[in-house]
Amino acid sequence: MPLGNSTPEFGEFNATILDVGQGLSVTVQTEKHTLLYDAGPSYSSGSSTGQFVVLPFFSARGIGNLDKLIISHDDIDHIEGVADVVKAIRVDKLMGDKLYKYKADTIDVCHAGQEWTWDGVKFSFLHPGKKTDYKGNNASCVLKIGKVKHSLLITGDIEYEAEDYLIEQYADYLKTNILLASHHGSITSSKSRFIRAVSPENVIFSTGYQNRFNLPNKDIITRYKRNGARTWNTASDGVIHIEYRNYEYKITTERHNRAKFWND
Repeated sequence: MPLGNSTPEFGEFNATILDVGQGLSVTVQTEKHTLLYDAGPSYSSGSSTGQFVVLPFFSARGIGNLDKLIISHDDIDHIEGVADVVKAIRVDKLMGDKLYKYKADTIDVCHAGQEWTWDGVKFSFLHPGKKTDYKGNNASCVLKIGKVKHSLLITGDIEYEAEDYLIEQYADYLKTNILLASHHGSITSSKSRFIRAVSPENVIFSTGYQNRFNLPNKDIITRYKRNGARTWNTASDGVIHIEYRNYEYKITTERHNRAKFWND
């Protein structure tokens, strides 16, 4: 049976962290909707992970259009695959910043307070604040998916400054089952107080194998483990697939014999 073959029903969702090397790309599917958060980097050849990773995944899943495509911020390891994706399939709504060069039916910025519900699943932007003036990594769109604690939190490349803002604004609402680690596990992110505020049971690092930045940082991995989180890494685990069903979730990986476990 193919990895993550179970189709979500009303109130459920799947999330797939694609293996795009040193970058990020996450696909989220509810019963009738699909969202893409970032599309990974490009290659020196001029091609991109949008063409060779994201689109083949969509083809295998029968995904012919996107309801939303979110670009967290404009770093090349997050944004370079987007052009190939929007050329190949229809995008109903594109959200993020500096989107003028892409085509979509609707284009909008992301900001805290924006919420919507697809098939009984809640999506909420927590950052950036509408009246804040963050730049670069700290301007990343932070997206929470699911119920209050039974959820997935995607943080893009935010660093200490934005993490502090989130703690001040949301307190206990940050708590989640699964966290996509800020900035690929860089030492500039994942402050101890932020980890305590989120209290994830699992943390996922999206990194490239033997990447030149040596990410995730060993001290950051230790911080999460000391807080009781299990760690995962696309560089060693390959594609990481999450299925949220009612009040349970399952994590499976392409490697390690598709290891899996359930939590309630």
